[in-house]
Amino acid sequence: MRDTIAVYSLFRDSEPHLARTLAQFEDLESLDYNFEYYFYENDSKDNTVDLVKKWMEARQGEFLHETLNSR
Repeated sequence: MRDTIAVYSLFRDSEPHLARTLAQFEDLESLDYNFEYYFYENDSKDNTVDLVKKWMEARQGEFLHETLNSR
């Protein structure tokens, strides 16, 4: 049985950096571990939510996003 690494992260208007960040997580998946991802996002004005949702389709974990109308 392989050990599991849980990755927790917060995102907001992260589209400019998201491709690189998610690619780095993908690189880590080549290690001999299981990975679970737990992401939270709120009030993004860019495409962050759609990008993370699509990426999470093939992975274990949860993605919670909310519209709080906060700064």
